[in-house]
Amino acid sequence: MKTKMVLTAFGIATLLASPAFAQKPRAHVSTPVVSAASVSYEGRVIGADPDARVRFELQRDATIYSGNN
Repeated sequence: MKTKMVLTAFGIATLLASPAFAQKPRAHVSTPVVSAASVSYEGRVIGADPDARVRFELQRDATIYSGNN
């Protein structure tokens, strides 16, 4: 009987103390990877493709992707 009380008290203490050991969330800031195959518009990377024709299409349609119609 005493063992059950000790284990129960230990379990309750663990549950109450667990938030104290939790790590604070960190803000992850993603930076776009700019390469020779990237197309950017107003400082934002809107797409990337190794094919020059596709990059041309992305650049031509950049206003559609940015929402500045």
